[in-house]
Amino acid sequence: MALVGPGKAKDAVTPRFTQRDSVFRRLLVGVVLFLVFWAVLYGNVLPDRVVLEVGEASPSDVPVPRETVNRLETERLRKEAADAIPDVYHEDSSALGEALEEIKAAFAGVEAILADVELGEEAKLIALQEGWGSHFPEDTLASLALVSPQELAEARVAMEALVTTLMVSGIKPDTLENYRRQVDMETEAMALPGELKQFSAWVAKSSLRANLVYNAQETEARRQAAIEQVLPVKLARGEVIVRKGQKVTEDHMALLEDLGLVHSGPDISDLVGSGLLSGILVGSVALYLRLFNRDVSESESRLVLLGLMAAVTLLIAQVFQPISGFLAPVAAGTMLMATLIEPRLAVVSGVILSVMVSVMNGWDMRFFLAGTVGGLMGVLGVSRVGQRSDFMRAGFLVSSAVVAVVVTSHLIMGASLSDLASWRSLLWGALNGIVSAILTMGCLPYLEILFQVMTPMKLIELSNPNRPLLRRLLMEAPGTYHHSVMVANLAEAATEAVGGDSLLARVGSYYHDVGKVKRPYFFIDNQFGLENPHDRLSPSLSTLIVTSHVKDGLELAREHKVPEPVQEFIRSHHGTSLVSYFYSRAAEEGKCEGVPESDFRYDGPKPSTRETAIVMLADGVEAAVRSLTKPTPARVEGVVKKIIKERLYDGQLDHSDLTFKDLDAIGDAFVKALSGMLHPRIEYPESVLREMERQKNGAKISAHGQG
Repeated sequence: MALVGPGKAKDAVTPRFTQRDSVFRRLLVGVVLFLVFWAVLYGNVLPDRVVLEVGEASPSDVPVPRETVNRLETERLRKEAADAIPDVYHEDSSALGEALEEIKAAFAGVEAILADVELGEEAKLIALQEGWGSHFPEDTLASLALVSPQELAEARVAMEALVTTLMVSGIKPDTLENYRRQVDMETEAMALPGELKQFSAWVAKSSLRANLVYNAQETEARRQAAIEQVLPVKLARGEVIVRKGQKVTEDHMALLEDLGLVHSGPDISDLVGSGLLSGILVGSVALYLRLFNRDVSESESRLVLLGLMAAVTLLIAQVFQPISGFLAPVAAGTMLMATLIEPRLAVVSGVILSVMVSVMNGWDMRFFLAGTVGGLMGVLGVSRVGQRSDFMRAGFLVSSAVVAVVVTSHLIMGASLSDLASWRSLLWGALNGIVSAILTMGCLPYLEILFQVMTPMKLIELSNPNRPLLRRLLMEAPGTYHHSVMVANLAEAATEAVGGDSLLARVGSYYHDVGKVKRPYFFIDNQFGLENPHDRLSPSLSTLIVTSHVKDGLELAREHKVPEPVQEFIRSHHGTSLVSYFYSRAAEEGKCEGVPESDFRYDGPKPSTRETAIVMLADGVEAAVRSLTKPTPARVEGVVKKIIKERLYDGQLDHSDLTFKDLDAIGDAFVKALSGMLHPRIEYPESVLREMERQKNGAKISAHGQG
């Protein structure tokens, strides 16, 4: 654990603000990407508006922008279905009995008055007037008082039979008056005295009632069931609502309003829906990064790069959308992401972009499948890319995948094989891969430079020994060049052992010591038996000269536009390690009293990645092993372990993410690689060596004499 002294308290606060600002900037990237997605989605789900009025001729065909329900036609059919269901009634079983009881009671009352012998004719008339005077005139009741009991009984029976007949057939409330008029007609045809007919008809009509009761609940349930049986009438995407020159009707306008084609304001449902979908898609990517790719989620530059590639891919897809959704270059986005960031993230992003392309083309599943499959094949195609021409091979894979999706989708939709040649979609599918490959190759160099990303192609270009800086190193400091090649072999083997970027480690090794080009003979790599100039210099001055090769290397790297990730190897390959040889000389000369050890250390920084830390170790190991007079396997292994321990105990590996297990694997890789480089040679006896030298000199003399 690093200790911070009192003087560092202020500096310790700064990282918290820096981290807070970094989180804010990363959130800002997510918000911007969300807004881009939202704008693209809303712009595609929002249909083109038209300016039409009822009664005028349409200036052009107005197609349906997306599959929708014809509300007017659906409502008309459902109304017809509901109207076809009659009202539901249930029979009141007690109504007939009540009606007959009323008839019986009415006739019984008259019969009782007429049969009462104690009443005179005047009294009977008075009694009849009291009961029915409000319904009949006095002369009618006077005539009724003269009716015989037999006639009265016959009339009662006839009315009971008539009411029974009518009510058995069923009487609804709205038909009751019709039945009462029928009573009048039926009674008029009976052979009864006129006054009795009038009375009988009145009694029958008074007792007659509706015995069919309206069941509103059952009626509504049956009509609702009929409505539900009517399926919505759908309008397919592209179906013409109003044709050019056709007069616009109110039904047309209602349908256009339902589709939002004549609405002047924003469609809230489309606005909210596209916003929610954008949030889901961006949130899915953010969750994936948080769970499975923290390195990208915590890197501002990579997040900006991811958002930029996604946005550009969508904008290009938007440009191609009027032609065909099969031209959407989702594969270009996935190939760039796989090359510049990480393949698994490219796969996830490809699915997200395919969803967007599907929405842009009316939620057509064919375009989602084409984008997803094409994107996957693009990632597969660049998984082992070593040169830029390999992108054309990846483009061929993308084209094949998209064409396969086109053929499959058309066959599933019922097309015949004989129609394949006429399908324009096949052409667009084939062009998809070509367009994606061209876009990828065209954008890649600019993105590499803008975001300082090391792609395999860029690293391979940097490793070319004919590059000016490496060629200068070879010509002006050949010993250092050879040393760098040896370090590269060691670093590559060790990086592969711990799962790092071995190509980056190799290229970083080539450039780590380029600063020695400025003063090559001040380094033992390039002295070749010459006098060591440090013998005439003080240890502090020698230290300054030796450590300056880091600064000189960075200046040369910037001058030759070496990318920042490779410059990091130059900057940190010594870390803050001690120049022990000159510090020891200063100690022996008694000149280091009062001189801090920091004056004999490199300025740093310490390595911050696995690759830079491994190059530091490889640099020290190669130099130490090269100094061995008899590099036996045991001695080599001892030196390797010693160098690794020294760097570890000196704190040079504190900022790298190497574990003790990694250090063991690195040490084993170094020993194995050095064993191959420093293979044993045949040791000749001294007598044999003298004989070889004598023959060599004799040959030289003979040749001289002949000359």
